[in-house]
Amino acid sequence: MKNNFQSNTDLLSVETVDDLGLGVAFVLPDLRLNNRLNLRHIFSINTIQRNIIYRFDPAIDGPSEVKQTVESWFVESAFHIKYRADRIN
Repeated sequence: MKNNFQSNTDLLSVETVDDLGLGVAFVLPDLRLNNRLNLRHIFSINTIQRNIIYRFDPAIDGPSEVKQTVESWFVESAFHIKYRADRIN
């Protein structure tokens, strides 16, 4: 059985350090609904790396600090409605 994370008394802190990420977005073809409205589909892919640092009580046996790297990928798909108003002058 796993120990509950919050009840672990040997763990003093958990810190995250963000690293640089990369994101790419594509605007797929516009669908013109009428003279004022366009419907757009935007597709994006993002990646980021986080370094998680676990600090333990130095009185226990074992390391006092453990560093873990976690990579995350996000895929997003969104629909936007673009409205164009009449220009005045």
